[in-house]
Amino acid sequence: MFTFFTWLVIPVLTILIPGKTNWFASNFSVAAATPSSRYLLIFWSIVIILFFHTTIKTILNLDPESPQGERLLFLTDLAAWMLFVSVLLPYVPKQRPVAAVLHVSLAFCASVLLFFILLALALKYYLDTPVEFSRLTAALLGSCPMAFFLFWMSGFMISSALEIFCTIFAALWLFFFYRKALFLSEPSAS
Repeated sequence: MFTFFTWLVIPVLTILIPGKTNWFASNFSVAAATPSSRYLLIFWSIVIILFFHTTIKTILNLDPESPQGERLLFLTDLAAWMLFVSVLLPYVPKQRPVAAVLHVSLAFCASVLLFFILLALALKYYLDTPVEFSRLTAALLGSCPMAFFLFWMSGFMISSALEIFCTIFAALWLFFFYRKALFLSEPSAS
């Protein structure tokens, strides 16, 4: 089921949100202006929140004695709530400018916070077992230039292309990270 969500459900839902709009000239908030696409965005956020929260919690439970586990889980909860509240707020800057600013701010902060949570996980495991986690840590750090490139390509705007890349990359990265952490936590791998 985890593989199904990572490789099919999340990418398909993520690509459906912007649909046929110009991925570099629009973003999820603008694409979700119609009621049907707004419901899709809310559904997507629930799927994304459940996926990331469940996977990160499962990874943290592999090392229950880790002192940073509770903090990372709290930050994961915080990112999840920020994302969920952001998609519930309508993005109509002309009619509700304050709600639009909150919508964008919460979504941006949730994304940045998720990146730092993933980075904290990567560094924790990399410092414990550098050989096994060097590629995953490098891939996560290597996603930053790609994200900046997409940001630049869209004229320094948070675009659908950037949102799609970050969502799918983070899901796939977490999939591979989880598999590696699970394998190394098994008694036979020691």
